Order: sequence, then C-alpha cells, then structure tokens
Amino acid sequence: MDIELTPMHMYQEMIQVNCLGVVRTTKTFLPLIRKTTGRIVNISSTYGRVALMGMSAYSISKAGVEMFTDILRQEMKKWDIKVSLVEPYGYVTATTSVDKMQVAYKSMMDNLSVDIRQLYGTQYFETYHAEVVQQEGKALRSMESLSDNYRFLCRCVRDALLSKRPQARYPDGSGARIMMWIADHLPDTVLDSCLPYILPDWVRIHPTNS
Repeated sequence: MDIELTPMHMYQEMIQVNCLGVVRTTKTFLPLIRKTTGRIVNISSTYGRVALMGMSAYSISKAGVEMFTDILRQEMKKWDIKVSLVEPYGYVTATTSVDKMQVAYKSMMDNLSVDIRQLYGTQYFETYHAEVVQQEGKALRSMESLSDNYRFLCRCVRDALLSKRPQARYPDGSGARIMMWIADHLPDTVLDSCLPYILPDWVRIHPTNS
C-alpha cells in the first residue's frame, strides 16, 4: 500500500519485529557466540535491497537488517566470527496469507480519512484488494505463485553456517539475483519508469481527482 495510506502503527510493528527483533536477539546471544566462535546468519529479503512501491514498511524493516548485518560483519572480524545474510524472494510466509492481508487492508481502510478515500477513488482500493490482498501479497506480475519449497533457502543457511568461506550475502529464490542486478545497475530514472510495468495494475491507476 502507498506510504500515504499506510498507518504509522504498521511501520512501528514491522520495524519492531523484523529489524529490532534481529538486533535484540543478536545482542543477547553475542557473548555465547563469541565464547564458542560461532556464526551469525540473519534473514533479510530481496525487498531490503530493491525498492518497490507499496512495500515501504516491509522494505524499511528489511533494509535495516541489511545495514545492521553489514556493520556486524565488519565488527565481528576481530573475534573471527563469520556473519552472513540470506535474502529470500518469493516465499509463502504467514504475513502473505489472505487472512493476514485482509487484516492489514482493513486496518488501512479504517485509518483513512474521507478526503483521502475520495482522492484515491474506489477503483484504486478495489483493484489493490483484488490484485494484492486476495492474491496473497504477490508483488510482481511474474510471480504466478509464491513458493512453499524452502529447500534452497535451507541450503543457503546451511552453507552460511558450515562453509569454510561463507558468503557475505546469499540472494535466494526465483528472480532474486535478477532483481538485485537490475536495481544495482539501472539508473534510478529508468528503474522508476520500468517498475510499474512489472507490478500489478493498481500501481498505474491514477487517483480520481488528479
């Protein structure tokens, strides 16, 4: 959903769980990890590196995990502790269930003023509901279905934990590397022009009063 439409409590909840939860857990177990020369593997998301409209709260929370893990990796070198980041893409999770999406959508609608509802128009909200909420949060046209096969994700985590030379990053999932390459190499103006064509129709609907 648009930044203007996203309630502040959604940002707070997402950051508390996805970002600060990682920070708190890591800090809690650091003494034990240092004592045993263990490893740290954090789970972020492709959307922590690739900005897609309508996903600001989630992307902000995951971008925080990205930055936290990068800094942690640098700081842990003096203790010989390896730190890796797994960046999944396109998996089924509890947050993408229709029930969860319906709750988030209702919370959004309940917090909107009459003026904002009129400004965006009924078609905007109905199309978003049909294409995103009822489709379990699929962010791209190319995502025919979210995967519930976590085999490759588990392999990434296993490699990060057991490999002699673990990678700093493990992009994981169909299209993850492609999405990141596009985001890293295309100029922002080109990226901003292209993204609406790989996103669902709701992003191209103009507000009724514009």
